[in-house]
Amino acid sequence: MIVIEANNISKTIGERLLFSTDQLRIAKKDRIGLIGRNGTGKTTLLNILTGTELIDTGEIEGHAKIGIIPQIQEAESSLSGGEKTKAAIQAAFAGSPDIVFADEPTSNLDIESVEQLEQKFLRFKGAMVIISHDRSFLNKVCNKIWEIENETITVFAGNYSTYTTWKEQQRKRAEEQYEHYQKKKKQLEHAILLKKQKAEKMIKPPSKRMGYSESKLWKMQKGTKQKGVYQSIDALETRISKLDKVEKPKDLPEVKMNVPSESMLSNKTAIQVKNIAASINKKILWEEVSFSIRTGSKTAILGANGSGKTTLIKRLLQPDDHIQLAKGVKWGYFSQNIDILDESKSILENVLATSIQTPEMVRTVLARLLFTGDNVFKQVGILSGGEKGKVAFAKIFLSDINILLMDEPTNFLDMESIHALEHLLTQYEGTVIFVSHDRQFIRNVATDIVEIQNKSITSFAGTYDAFQQKHQTPSTEQEDELLLIETRLTEVLSLLSIAPTEELEKEFAAIIQQRNELKKRRV
Repeated sequence: MIVIEANNISKTIGERLLFSTDQLRIAKKDRIGLIGRNGTGKTTLLNILTGTELIDTGEIEGHAKIGIIPQIQEAESSLSGGEKTKAAIQAAFAGSPDIVFADEPTSNLDIESVEQLEQKFLRFKGAMVIISHDRSFLNKVCNKIWEIENETITVFAGNYSTYTTWKEQQRKRAEEQYEHYQKKKKQLEHAILLKKQKAEKMIKPPSKRMGYSESKLWKMQKGTKQKGVYQSIDALETRISKLDKVEKPKDLPEVKMNVPSESMLSNKTAIQVKNIAASINKKILWEEVSFSIRTGSKTAILGANGSGKTTLIKRLLQPDDHIQLAKGVKWGYFSQNIDILDESKSILENVLATSIQTPEMVRTVLARLLFTGDNVFKQVGILSGGEKGKVAFAKIFLSDINILLMDEPTNFLDMESIHALEHLLTQYEGTVIFVSHDRQFIRNVATDIVEIQNKSITSFAGTYDAFQQKHQTPSTEQEDELLLIETRLTEVLSLLSIAPTEELEKEFAAIIQQRNELKKRRV
């Protein structure tokens, strides 16, 4: 059953086309993840489908009851961001909607609350369209992905992992096509070179002395042969011009940074914490705790909202008798604070002003953060909030530091930028300490875990997956998720037996993959 259908829709802002598409269909039990770079029009598309924003062309059909979870904006309020997000979620489901549209519903939520939201979404009987940069969330909840890219909307059956697998296969095919194109082009160019060399040899007369008749005959034959050779060259050049040109897939540059002051941290332990306590407004956050952070580690600080994660980071920045630092520590603190940027200067000027790396390395890191070519000369004042955050990160990252502290570094970043940040941090030779609610980011970056729970702090030397396996037992929530997947699998099999389509075949394969992934997590 189709809940909402959009046909031949397009949307522009000023003279810029955001997107256009022939058809989008939302079925009753679709859970669609809407992804794309910042600025591609994800929120605009959501607003169009909910009827709160007009389209330029096309039509929207459907009479479904709608629930909306808007993106929570920072504003003066007695409620925290997490409390406002939870209230918006509650309001969206209160009216028993047929379809829920959610714009960054995991923002401001801690990991436990995100996991609870996953289960709420999975138990919902209606359709959903979700904008999110939380890859783990999209993997758990979604059975379709809509990607806005290059002014078009592409539909993929399956969760985010299925989508990324398809994209990687597409990239490999593009590389193979490019290599085939280059090989064929080089073969033809080599053949042309040989023909030209043959033509040049024809210009030189034979070494023996020739009479008038012989010379005349040689010139006639030379002209005929040369004409044939040049015709062959023309034919080969025509074949080159008719080859379907294939552009080389873009590879982001590799980053391998030397940290000049890293050698100064000769201790295996970068930070030793002994018997520290903290409280806010008479509320005890933790009592008399001790732990250490290894030099060169990438340590994720985990804990519920209000447990004191940011407080802990700020305490580390102010060492005393209870917090001992290795000799030579140089801090870099990233907290989405763009006050360190001069908005009247360019991206490149801002970063070079404090960088200890070579200009080439600065350009490489900026390229990894998707500031390529002449984009680095853009004035910071015209950038979006997310772009400014990336510039501020690059400025700190490339300065004279060997311990990098970060508070929610993936906020306001699109997925491509998050991937880039992950790459930079995993290649970085210094020590990293960060707070994040993005489980996939933690999974990809963290080598160590520090957890704040029950007014205590404990450390774990190992990855996020290893930490989960050691500290958690399989929950009935996973059983609920598996039950929902099995139910949908039965529905799809039934539909395939009645009226098989390519879309149903893809969804069936995607559901099988989701089921297998969940079973692996339960082992």
